[in-house]
Amino acid sequence: MKKVMRYALKLTYILIVQIALPVGIIMGSMHYAKKIIASKPKASRKEQVKSKVVVKTITVTPQRKRNIVSGYGTMQAYRRLSVRPQVSGNVVWQNPKLLVGQVIAKGEDILRIDKREFEIRYQQEQANLVRAQFELKVEEGNQVVAAREWELLGETVSSKVDSDLALRKPHLKEKQAAVMAAENSVKRAKLDLERTIIAAPFSAIVIDESVEVGQLVNSQNSIATVADVNAFWVRVNIPVEQLSQIVIPPSQEQTGSKARIIQNMGRGKPNVRNGHVIGILGDLDPQGRMARVLVKVDDALGRSSQKKPMLIGSYVKVDIQGKATKNLYKIPRYALHQNNEVWIKNARNQLEIRIVKVAFGNDDFIFVEGLKDNERVIVSNLSVAMSGMLLEEAGNNNE
Repeated sequence: MKKVMRYALKLTYILIVQIALPVGIIMGSMHYAKKIIASKPKASRKEQVKSKVVVKTITVTPQRKRNIVSGYGTMQAYRRLSVRPQVSGNVVWQNPKLLVGQVIAKGEDILRIDKREFEIRYQQEQANLVRAQFELKVEEGNQVVAAREWELLGETVSSKVDSDLALRKPHLKEKQAAVMAAENSVKRAKLDLERTIIAAPFSAIVIDESVEVGQLVNSQNSIATVADVNAFWVRVNIPVEQLSQIVIPPSQEQTGSKARIIQNMGRGKPNVRNGHVIGILGDLDPQGRMARVLVKVDDALGRSSQKKPMLIGSYVKVDIQGKATKNLYKIPRYALHQNNEVWIKNARNQLEIRIVKVAFGNDDFIFVEGLKDNERVIVSNLSVAMSGMLLEEAGNNNE
């Protein structure tokens, strides 16, 4: 019996050792692991920092500017005249300056036609006038006699027709008409006599001439072609959308927008003249669909300014001064992006996309509407531009 009890105790001990020891080891390991985990320092959570894009900007301010509308054209004579005699006859005198390229002053004689025949005709018509006036005087005397006879006849004349004949009223009208006709004949003869001398209607440069002394001329002959030396004009092609910038006068006697005419002289200093807009053609250029504006050029031949002449046929550039516009902002052309977008760095240092209206400009700068005073326009070239992205200033220049 004791052996049995001893064996049972031994078996119990073995079971306890085999089961309790692994469980204790496991429990101890878990407890130790908990201590290690609890004693490990905790990692601090940091806020994510958003990256900023570095950009360059310029500060813009409103300006009042005039647009310059530019175009090209060919110099033409402002007034071009084909000189033709109004009476027929032989040329007895020709101005020595009636040569191609020479200038004849206003009122100076160009040529003279033999006037002897016209003087005779003028004298004859004067004599006819004297005769008609004499006959009118005689008839006026007859009127007095007729009136006295009418008083003697009294009521013996029954009709108004008879009374007019008795008073010689038709006779008087006939003599008055004869005097009027004679006066007109004298005026015509005098006018023809004056037309034997052809004078320059304006200061003119001779473009062409085809007459010689002794030549028989008439109204069918063009003896010369002349152009006004005081002004030429240029027909300038400009875009239709820029017409609103130009002052076009209702008539050529009035002044439109001022203009600057520039002739390229190669390596030398450009040849420049002043002028102004005088009108516009009523149709578009059939090739480029451009409007055609007429610009008058002052002193094209340089007679007053002693400058190099701008000759007829010269190809010139014309800068027309447009209307003044307020609240325009000057920015580099490269700061304008697709769809007329401009990138702004706002007060929160964020990118703002603004659509602007382009007023005018050149290859380097443009003037736009739609910005605000002291706004910062981004001039950096960004690969991606998104509204709201954070920006950092690299440099700011006033514009």
